[in-house]
Amino acid sequence: MKAPKYTDEELILRVWDVEEVKDLMSRRQVLNMNNERRKELDTLWVTEPKYRKTASIGSNWGYYVGMDEIRRFYVDEFPKSDKNCATMHPMSTWAVQIAKDGKTAYGIWNVFSYETFENEDGSVDGYWINENYAMDFAREADGWRIWRVFAGSD
Repeated sequence: MKAPKYTDEELILRVWDVEEVKDLMSRRQVLNMNNERRKELDTLWVTEPKYRKTASIGSNWGYYVGMDEIRRFYVDEFPKSDKNCATMHPMSTWAVQIAKDGKTAYGIWNVFSYETFENEDGSVDGYWINENYAMDFAREADGWRIWRVFAGSD
């Protein structure tokens, strides 16, 4: 397959798109680390109906499709015990691909994470988690938004 030809201006815009997607992921990480899941969904995820219907979040434990299902799982039913959870999912080793039409993008990241949970007796359990994130993004009127997330644990 022959690589598409872009003008210098188009190339610069595509490079900028990659940087915007990386910034979006950094903002997601901070909100996730602070357990601000509702704010994450409200400010970073897709808002246009054509994307909201097919938005998804999934992992080894399964998939939730549509923004209503994502909110139910990711915000409303998120375990209350996780309020005493310290978590960090730093993104590294990224690769972002902007679609030819510039309307969607795909990204993958290696993520070497930790999570700690306080038990009822005051002790703490900690976990190292090796993950791979595969994500789709959609460009909306106000910029790039998260559309689909898959976080697979090794």
